[in-house]
Amino acid sequence: MIRIAICEDEKWFSQILEKKIKTYLFQEGFDIHIDCYENGQEMISVYLHNKNCFDVIFLDIMMPKINGLEVAKKIRIYDKEVILIFLTSKNEEVYRVFQFNTFRFIRKKYFEQEFFEMLQALVKVLHERVNKFIFSTKEGLIKLSVTEILYFELVNRNVEVQTFLNRYRLCITVFKEIADSFTRKGFVNIYRGKLVNVRYIKEIQKNQIKLDNEEVLTVSRYCMPNVKKIFFEGLTATKNQSF
Repeated sequence: MIRIAICEDEKWFSQILEKKIKTYLFQEGFDIHIDCYENGQEMISVYLHNKNCFDVIFLDIMMPKINGLEVAKKIRIYDKEVILIFLTSKNEEVYRVFQFNTFRFIRKKYFEQEFFEMLQALVKVLHERVNKFIFSTKEGLIKLSVTEILYFELVNRNVEVQTFLNRYRLCITVFKEIADSFTRKGFVNIYRGKLVNVRYIKEIQKNQIKLDNEEVLTVSRYCMPNVKKIFFEGLTATKNQSF
């Protein structure tokens, strides 16, 4: 799952952004979640409690109390990889944003043409980031996309990955490495040492989930509330992906 944040003090404009982003990226095949914030302090607070929590951030430069440039400066302390896209109605601000390794700068006066061009470029970058992962196995290297993986499982101190067609034993022995990387890509813990791709949860039962391949997995009582939350958020987002 691609996690996106919009930090914009004008709520009406934030809603337009959210709708356009969801529609375009959904059509490109991405599973996304968007959080909206009305001031920079909220954005900073999120990073203080949950570092590296977003893949893309849209930042308005002109906001009350703390502006977008100050927010970007603080975010870069915690996250060097997040894609930063600035929005502003003041053209002269363009030269100030690139110190933060900025992906794009969108002028609100030219929003339609610059926003569409940015989305096209963003899709290419996101595909590069999320499409393929190289894993080392005892048989050699394998390359898998997020959409090929059903789940990861810790079995006798070995991390195994289950796809629709095969099961591989990885050379990774620390399950936390997988959990830290893939919980941001649409995977959810269902049990200690078991991480499932939310895309392929077909239904939720009392204490189990059924996957698209008809496999049934047990969910711990502790994990079930979060599994339900993420599953139903995905359903809601899918229904709302239209202008």
